[in-house]
Amino acid sequence: MNSNILKYKIMFKEPKTTPNDYGDKQVTTYSDYKEILAGVTVTGGNKNTIDMELFLSDIIQLSIRYRTDIDETYHLIYKNQEYQIMNPFKYVGWHDTIVITANLLELS
Repeated sequence: MNSNILKYKIMFKEPKTTPNDYGDKQVTTYSDYKEILAGVTVTGGNKNTIDMELFLSDIIQLSIRYRTDIDETYHLIYKNQEYQIMNPFKYVGWHDTIVITANLLELS
């Protein structure tokens, strides 16, 4: 992996699960897990106005070094905005790079 593309700090947030009234585990909160460097590309976005309220969506693509301690259930913070991972990780090379696609969660 070319380290020149790793320019942005990304904070991964780990899901915390608690049992509900029926004993099933459900995600209730996300806590800070690990900050890493990533290459970031904005691949899409949209603005919608519904009942005089502005809703923004952004889709970003991250390139990070290969690691095994995070998965698709994590959220991530990029430029003070929270994103949800949209699809399974795409692995590039032999244990070299992971490409992640994520969608903006916050409303502005």
